[in-house]
Parts: sequence; C-alpha cells; structure tokens
Amino acid sequence: MFNDRQLKLPTLLLACGLLALVGCQGPISTVEGQVTLDGQPLSRGDISFYAPGGALANGAIDVSGRYRIQTGTERGLTPGTYRVVVVANDVILPTEPGGAPMPKLITPAKYSDPATSGFTAEVKPGHNKFDFELKSSP
Repeated sequence: MFNDRQLKLPTLLLACGLLALVGCQGPISTVEGQVTLDGQPLSRGDISFYAPGGALANGAIDVSGRYRIQTGTERGLTPGTYRVVVVANDVILPTEPGGAPMPKLITPAKYSDPATSGFTAEVKPGHNKFDFELKSSP
C-alpha cells in the first residue's frame, strides 16, 4: 500500500504542472462586432481570426450580422495582431437523386483567405469591437 508521503509528491507535482499550464494562457480579451456586405448586415456565416503563429479563433455570424469570437471553449482572444477572414455560403440542393448538397460562396472569395482579405485586428486587453464591411465589387 502507498503511504501518505508517497502520494503527496506526485499530487503536488501534478497540481503545479496544471497551474503552470493555466498561467501560460495569458489574459483573454473579449472580441465582438458586426459584419456587413454592401452596407447590409451579413445574415449568416463565420468569421475567423488568425494569429501569426497559426492559432485560430472563430465565431458564428448571426442574422443581424453580429459575432463574438471564441477560442476553443473560451470566449475571446489573447491580445495581439490577427488577420481576419469572413465566409458565408448558400446551399445548392442536388438536382440528381442521391446527389450531395453543394456550398455556394455568397461572400466574395477574397475575404475567405487571410492573405487577401485585407482585414486585420489589433486586439487589446479588455473589450474590443471590430466591424467589417465587405463589398461585392471592387
């Protein structure tokens, strides 16, 4: 059988390790805003924030064009500079029996790539609000 002393050290080490992992995360900032297409709220879709190291956080766009960013199960982002993309699709129903529904992009394709969207966001500590205006034509 184990005595109390043999169990205390592994338990203490595990607790310290978990605290260190939680502490490395940094402060979480809230991020929300609105997305419009040609001056009208975009009524569906997704918005994603890409960190320089490749980390990704995203949020769903609601019927009023509003969004809130989420990182995993956490709401918000750590402060820093992000590239932003917006994607919204319609669904095209199959014309053939047994065919698969296909997505049809309703936002211009340039907004779906971090390299071409033209959107960046500088997330500061605390509350952040970023609105994004998409245009159908250049």
